[in-house]
Amino acid sequence: MLTLNTVDTTRINHDSAIELSVTVSQMQWPKPNMKKSPKVIILVPEEPFPDAFAATSLVHDPIMGNLLFSTTDKLSLETSNEIERLNPSGTKGVPPVIAVGPFAPAVIREIESMGYSVLHVVGSDVFATAVKVAKLREQITPESSEGPISLFIISVDTPYEGVLATYYATHSGVPILFTNRNRLPQATAKALRAMPDKHVYIIGGPRSVSEEVVLEI
Repeated sequence: MLTLNTVDTTRINHDSAIELSVTVSQMQWPKPNMKKSPKVIILVPEEPFPDAFAATSLVHDPIMGNLLFSTTDKLSLETSNEIERLNPSGTKGVPPVIAVGPFAPAVIREIESMGYSVLHVVGSDVFATAVKVAKLREQITPESSEGPISLFIISVDTPYEGVLATYYATHSGVPILFTNRNRLPQATAKALRAMPDKHVYIIGGPRSVSEEVVLEI
C-alpha cells in the first residue's frame, strides 16, 4: 500500500479505481475474519460509473458487502487476490460474490473456479441494471428504517451531483435508479410505476434532472 503520511493524514495514492478499492478494503479490514468483516464481495466495473453507483445499496446489512472494481473482460489480478484474502462466505441466501454490470462470462467463470458462487446482476443497459439491483435490494430487506421505503433518482449525465447519494445508499440500503437529464428512461419509469409507495428523492438541480422529468416522475 502506497501512502504519503503525516501525523493525522493518510493519502491513498492511486490512479485507478481498481487499486484504490483494494487499498481501501485492506485499510478497513487489515486482517481477514475480523469482526464484521465483509460476507459478500460486490464486484463492479471500473467503467461505466453508473453500475458502481447502483451497487452501493448492496453494501448495507444484512448483505455486509465490500465493493471492489475490475475490468469487465478479465478479472483484475489485484481484485482476485483481495477476494481470496477476504474469503467471503456469503450470508442469508446471498452468494459470496455479486457481480453488477456487463462482465464477460470469462470473469464469472474465473471467480467460480476460485470456489465462489456468483450472482450476476445485469440488464440491457445501466438503467435496466439499476432496476435489477433495486429489486434484489427489495428481496433482501435493508435493516435501516429508510432502506425499504425510499428510492434515489440520479442523472447519468452529471454524476458529480449524484455521487452524494451513494454514501447514504451504502449506509441505509436505499436503492438508486437513473435518469437522463431530459428523458426518463423506460426501464426507470416502469420500475417507478411498480413501486408507487416509495419516497422518491431526486438528487441534483435542473442541470442534472430537468423540470419536465421531475414532473413525469
